[in-house]
Amino acid sequence: MEWEIPGSGTAGIVQRFFEVGARVLEAIGSALLAAQAAQPGVEYLEELETLAEALRDPSPADSPVLATLQTDARLQMDALAGQLRAAIGRAVHATPTDVAAFDRRESGSPGVSGWVERWPRCART
Repeated sequence: MEWEIPGSGTAGIVQRFFEVGARVLEAIGSALLAAQAAQPGVEYLEELETLAEALRDPSPADSPVLATLQTDARLQMDALAGQLRAAIGRAVHATPTDVAAFDRRESGSPGVSGWVERWPRCART
């Protein structure tokens, strides 16, 4: 993007998104290693959304190529922000207590192998 129109600012927004996203991943990793029940990286989610929002309306001076690149970058940024939000949600429930509760719940369900055993033999061939 910087190559298409130097100084447009779009590349700086994307670079900042990468930096904030890396902080979110670092916070998630630290929380998992420490087995904390806190919400790691939540404070960065709003900034990720703001950065993606900054690319929503291309400047009228932008070339059609840059406008297309901005749209694609925004869609990818929205998707990555959603994945990071989901990862934070999973990390919150990854404490030993939560994992044990999950195991207790799942131990009573048939799981995949239970379903396979129940299928008629002809359906498995």
